[in-house]
Amino acid sequence: MGNNKKNSSLNFFNGDQMFIGEISKTPAVGKIFTRRKDYLMVVQQVRESGEFLGLTNEHRSLTTLKLLTGQTEVDIVEREDCVFLSVWLKGRKDITGFSGLTDTKGLGFYSFLVGYKQNPSILISLICNETNEETLVLGIKKVNLKTLP
Repeated sequence: MGNNKKNSSLNFFNGDQMFIGEISKTPAVGKIFTRRKDYLMVVQQVRESGEFLGLTNEHRSLTTLKLLTGQTEVDIVEREDCVFLSVWLKGRKDITGFSGLTDTKGLGFYSFLVGYKQNPSILISLICNETNEETLVLGIKKVNLKTLP
């Protein structure tokens, strides 16, 4: 993680939750947003950070984006009792994204590690708790994983 990265939506104490695990046998990281405004801001940042093939399921409020080009990068750092996650969306103007700590380090983290060894491409899940909207970003290959010895 270089000093040139900045994070315009870093919210550690606003009720949002970070998570790590697997979704449909794919290693995944994500964030559950308490407020729709914050969710929509990050989804817009994602859309501006690269070119995507998009699919929408209106009945479930689910949007899936397959990354075609872009500079999305994920840092995952294992700590003693939790996991630190940073998602960097390197768009045309600025570097933005979100970061935070998971509540715990448990089965989700270990299933992520097993899945990541088999498939080093991960997905990012963005969930709005207020409206149950969800955006999945597939095809993330720039992952910096640091585990404890």
